[in-house]
Amino acid sequence: MALPPKWYQFLVCVFASLGSVLYGYDLGVIAEAIASPSLINEFNADATQRGAVTSVFTGGAFFGAFFAGPMGDYSGRKITILIGAVIFLLGGCLQTAAQNLSYLYAGRAIAGLGVGILVMIVPIYQAEIAHPDIRGRITSLQQLMLGVGSLVAAWISWGTFINFADDDSRQWRISLGIQMVPAVFLAGLIILFPESPRWLIDHGKLDEGLQTLARLHSRGDINDSWVQIEFEQIRATGFIGSTTALAALKAGYRLRIALRRESQIEKIKAVLSEYADSLEFSIVPDIVDESAYAGKLGGVDFVLHIASPLARTLDKNDYFDPATKGTLNILEEASKVASVKRVIITASILSLIPLAGIPEGGLLTEKSGLDLSFDVDGDFSGPTDAATAFKLYHASKILAHNATLDFKKQKSPHFDIVTIHPTFVYGHDLLQTTAEEIGGTNGLLWNALTSGEPSVSSSYVNVQDVATAHIKALDSRIADGSSYILAAKQITWKEVAQLLKKNYADGELFKLTENASEISLPIDGSKAEKELGIDYVSLETTIKNVVDQNLGLIEARA
Repeated sequence: MALPPKWYQFLVCVFASLGSVLYGYDLGVIAEAIASPSLINEFNADATQRGAVTSVFTGGAFFGAFFAGPMGDYSGRKITILIGAVIFLLGGCLQTAAQNLSYLYAGRAIAGLGVGILVMIVPIYQAEIAHPDIRGRITSLQQLMLGVGSLVAAWISWGTFINFADDDSRQWRISLGIQMVPAVFLAGLIILFPESPRWLIDHGKLDEGLQTLARLHSRGDINDSWVQIEFEQIRATGFIGSTTALAALKAGYRLRIALRRESQIEKIKAVLSEYADSLEFSIVPDIVDESAYAGKLGGVDFVLHIASPLARTLDKNDYFDPATKGTLNILEEASKVASVKRVIITASILSLIPLAGIPEGGLLTEKSGLDLSFDVDGDFSGPTDAATAFKLYHASKILAHNATLDFKKQKSPHFDIVTIHPTFVYGHDLLQTTAEEIGGTNGLLWNALTSGEPSVSSSYVNVQDVATAHIKALDSRIADGSSYILAAKQITWKEVAQLLKKNYADGELFKLTENASEISLPIDGSKAEKELGIDYVSLETTIKNVVDQNLGLIEARA
């Protein structure tokens, strides 16, 4: 791609804005058309009938906008834009070739339907392909192009009015026909432009979504740090969050769920459909923004803040900012809401472990009090890019935990704060619908099982136990400032390999052997057993949760 990425995005979005040009043009041209002596004489149209010609367009636009959202989520942004342009073309043809008022009524209603689809879906498409740095300018194109369309309509209408006689139907047919020109370009060329990467990733087309992000933002380089972190943010699974939400609903709580994108709502609703009356949703697109949660916590009693996903980038700011600012922003907002009684911060076991690791012979508990300080301007590079990324992730969790403790010490908020520190979380993923969607910690486990080369400790906790811990931690008998490590009994990759052999003897897919290298992570999760009443799900059940789900999805795909 010869153009710089942001110029390419801008030009694609300008082209997509032809949908807004159509709207503006149609709104402007119809005033001249229904007032032209030629049309009035040809159809013997009175004021009421001419008013109806104008109003049916708005009626059609209402229904178009109503159906555009579901259509865009189901069929994709490009196909929906194409459908809107084709429908508009049909309406334009009927108007231009009108033989009586019925033709005009039908053409205007159909064109309105098409325009309604376009003005709804085009800004979504623009926002989803644009880089945040230019997203505001891009989405403002809709209003600009409405004005451009109206301006063009005014001059063309004036030209046809003065250049054609009052008994010549070209006086209004030409101006109505010209509106089809941008619609033809939009319908014919939209297929050459990229689909929204967010739509692709949300619908399980991960490879295509990643390639599209790279094409839009990094000249096709899928390893670009910005592309990787954007990819991870889009595909964030909601693994722990969805399971915790279900547990909370079963316990009788009403929920207001914060999501980064509206497109996630339907998927969450489908999983939690039994409790639809107890659900609300709030969109928080950027947790780093200081006002991200402004007005989102009104009337809320308890806040459950689930940690952000692992990013794939080597830029420390892509780790540190979401971890620290995302946590502090929600704590700051909670401090402004009198109804909030308790905030549960779900961090990671890494937030309690120094970057140098647990001292040899040590056992990590909630009272270990290890020195977690480090130089944020220091060198975080590891022997491989993956090692560097993991070290940055580790550092970000320490920073977020320290920020939470400092906030509590300095601000003395009116609400309680309880922190939860799960180790590697595995189990059935409520939101996963295809084998390709496996990610996060389940992805790490699956990779260890299928490659035979574990990259993390065999320490684990089942996602059901993590969800249960959140609900138990809401109990007022749990002291303010409590901290809980969530980890089942210590196991080894050798034991995991033995379970695979026992339950999946003919599983050629699995390469893990009893000789797999071990990565020690000595941690003690017994406090959660004693105080929260957690009865940890067994290793065998946890492994089967992940393996059975993914084998089933692989079989369904085949």
